[in-house]
Amino acid sequence: MVKYNYIFEKIKKSAKLAIFGTLKEAINIKHELEKYRKDIKLVCFLDSFQTGELEEIPVHSPLGALIGTSFQNTEFLALKKDINAVIISSFRQQYSMRRLLNTIGVDDENIFVVKEKKQAEAKKNKPSVTNLIDPEFAKHKKHVSTVIRRIIPQAEIKQLDISLVEHCNLKCYGCSHFAPLAEEEFVSVESVEKDLKRLSQLTKGSLVEKIHLVGGEPLLHAELLGFFPIARNFFPEATIKLITNGILLPQQSEDFWLACKKYNIDVTPTMYPLKIDWEQIEQTALKYDVKFYFHYANPEGEKTSWFLPLDENGKQNPTESFINCLMANKCFLLRDGKFYTCALPATIQHFNKYFNKDIPVTEKDYIDIHKAKNIEEILEFLAKPISFCKYCNANERKMDLEWKMSTKSINEWMLEKK
Repeated sequence: MVKYNYIFEKIKKSAKLAIFGTLKEAINIKHELEKYRKDIKLVCFLDSFQTGELEEIPVHSPLGALIGTSFQNTEFLALKKDINAVIISSFRQQYSMRRLLNTIGVDDENIFVVKEKKQAEAKKNKPSVTNLIDPEFAKHKKHVSTVIRRIIPQAEIKQLDISLVEHCNLKCYGCSHFAPLAEEEFVSVESVEKDLKRLSQLTKGSLVEKIHLVGGEPLLHAELLGFFPIARNFFPEATIKLITNGILLPQQSEDFWLACKKYNIDVTPTMYPLKIDWEQIEQTALKYDVKFYFHYANPEGEKTSWFLPLDENGKQNPTESFINCLMANKCFLLRDGKFYTCALPATIQHFNKYFNKDIPVTEKDYIDIHKAKNIEEILEFLAKPISFCKYCNANERKMDLEWKMSTKSINEWMLEKK
């Protein structure tokens, strides 16, 4: 009896095969191939974290190729072009393995999965492997874990930004929302209500951990308090934060603080190197029993600047940009029914208008929540590179620069031409 015949019969004659996995099951598949499907060529084993050799067959890491480590990179990328079938040897890990294979360009129709094993079978000893852990890869293991998080759909929305105002009263160098370049523009309460109502329907009022009310500067919005009950009513369990630069906090009326208390809105300013009496503001928050703490700061406490260069010619690899992006599958933005995987495509119109550029945003760069069938469809979309990723030069990004004001120079968002 051929144990894996249910898979072998689906694989085309003379196929070039990879087996995802390096445990006993993978070895068993290899041995049966050698007996019953000699026309199939086993090109390599694949493993999420390891490289080397197993029973004289090379072991490659697709993740290693994605993150750009040097080991076996050229060899694997050359092999990948020839592989036309992959067997996933772990039923329990099939979802993450399939996602990783899709990311490197393997279609679902060419991926085959073993049947579920009994738990006792799964605990058998590992096979004898030589040179399996590559020291170069070990240095990148933490990054690899981050990459996996970026390309695997999450179980919930950890952070959702709702942009209430496009412009700002503080012009920060290299702002990721392009707020220094934006003209005055306010989002309507009705638009946000419509979007959050739909998102609540899709998530049944849960599955959203944090909602950030952001800008620009949200305190510039004359109807700011109207957003508080809407966000809280649709998402009663979420942490809702008002993200502000704090400049206008000393001027807020008692109604503002009472509304924050009533709807459980956390006031979370970013600590810029400005002369703001934070102690007095904190005392006011304490008086009204409002949660008050700082949103983003480096270890020294103050806000830093980022340099997130764009490539106006769209010559970057979208997958590489996505997996090396700090915001990928993490910092989402919702506006006018469009769910974006990051703020850049949602606000690029300000950059385009100010500098007379034409970096496009297409329907492939967001998902319309009013057309999405379920929350799973949205979470699946957010874990994939978008077309806009080819305009982001993620490899040249610089973080934690000294904070400074914007001069509205194009070089704050693009590399200087040599």
